[in-house]
Amino acid sequence: TFDPISVEVKISQAQGRCSDFAKEVRILSEVRFYQRGSDFVKE
Repeated sequence: TFDPISVEVKISQAQGRCSDFAKEVRILSEVRFYQRGSDFVKE
């Protein structure tokens, strides 16, 4: 049995928990990108 409503509720709950984690990941990836960019500029 596939209940789209309960699935959407679970997804929204998971997104609520994951949003902070996604922000941290995005910040880390941006920092890593800037570091790689500065290394590239040095070379």
